[in-house]
Amino acid sequence: MSETVTAPTGVKLGAVLAFAIVAGTLSWALARPGLVGAQASFFVSFACLGLATAMAAPKLIGRRIAALGLGIGNWKTGRWLLLAGIPVALLVGFLSADSPALAAEYPLGPVTRDLGSFLPHALGYLVYYVGFEFFFRGFLLLGLQERLGARRANLLQSVLAVIIHAGKPISEVAAAFPGSLVFGWLTLRTGSIWYSVALHWLVGASLDWYIIGGP
Repeated sequence: MSETVTAPTGVKLGAVLAFAIVAGTLSWALARPGLVGAQASFFVSFACLGLATAMAAPKLIGRRIAALGLGIGNWKTGRWLLLAGIPVALLVGFLSADSPALAAEYPLGPVTRDLGSFLPHALGYLVYYVGFEFFFRGFLLLGLQERLGARRANLLQSVLAVIIHAGKPISEVAAAFPGSLVFGWLTLRTGSIWYSVALHWLVGASLDWYIIGGP
């Protein structure tokens, strides 16, 4: 369903890329646990990638934000892909917890497996992933697929997703590109960001859960 505000040819590609660089840089620079605290960093990133993008998207993309993956999409396809992806996401989190570099980086703040500690941490992570997925898979991928084509838009958002991981452990940076392509494919298949939100969040939350549980 097209909810066009301006003609698709009115997509300001240069302005979109400039905005993406600014928003991504602000998130990278400001959403640092050492700067604002672990929990606050989730919300700062959401503000930079999610809220700011939602305000700018109609002008830059020419579509209402609801058309950028915020609906349920093709839920019949999405439910099966989600069910297939859940064990994979948990396995990725479990296996990644053995990485000394990732164990040194995560979790972002003091957290234990006690639900009073882990649940607020996991919910904060969810807020972060909503903003992250809306920015990369909603705004950049779905927003530009008509202008660039699905493959090029998916490649573009994946490259930018790698860049925003600068400073993270090398294994995480290396996984960002193929992971972004997969999440992009999932978003294109379903027309919704929520399936990628769920699986991306599950990878991050399970990684922290396994790390704090120890060997």
